[in-house]
Amino acid sequence: MAQSLLSMHLVVERQNVIGGYFESQQTAIPFGFRDNPNQAVELIREFLQSQINAGMTNRQKSFLNLPPDTDWNDIAIALDEETADIWYQNTILAKNITYKEMGFYDLKRKKPNIRWEYLLKLAKHSCLTPPENDQSGKFKKQISELRHDLRGFFKIGENPFYPYEMGGFYAPRFKIRMKKKPQNIIKDIEIEAS
Repeated sequence: MAQSLLSMHLVVERQNVIGGYFESQQTAIPFGFRDNPNQAVELIREFLQSQINAGMTNRQKSFLNLPPDTDWNDIAIALDEETADIWYQNTILAKNITYKEMGFYDLKRKKPNIRWEYLLKLAKHSCLTPPENDQSGKFKKQISELRHDLRGFFKIGENPFYPYEMGGFYAPRFKIRMKKKPQNIIKDIEIEAS
């Protein structure tokens, strides 16, 4: 009876959300069970630990380099249709950062995603109320994803919204408003720039 070498490839798949869409990464790890199963197990353990460590390193880095004890009350955002200015304790951290850079890009439509539109509504109205005809829970799901996106971008683990039960609407813990349009002043007459 001929002996066959039993080998296998373990395929590890990671999915990351980048800019509103999923990026999938696969890694194949070849190993032989017959020769040394303990070595195969150790190889898998090392690989998984390296993936965990890489994830922890990425989570600790912030695009804005905020201090680790930052909470939402320290953050202020001013938005226009495509960009945002971000402050930390009255110090500007980012000026004219785009919705793409913040991860609010819809790859299919090639424009800002629905969560960016919710941020704009939040900036205009200071809170978000669910539509009356939201039977399927789409609005609640989008708010959940907006919460996830904000936590990911700012690297703040706390919920960016006050509890919904407090008033029947979603109010932010951070300050948010629309950017003021620049104005031209000519001989004491203000003309709004378009």
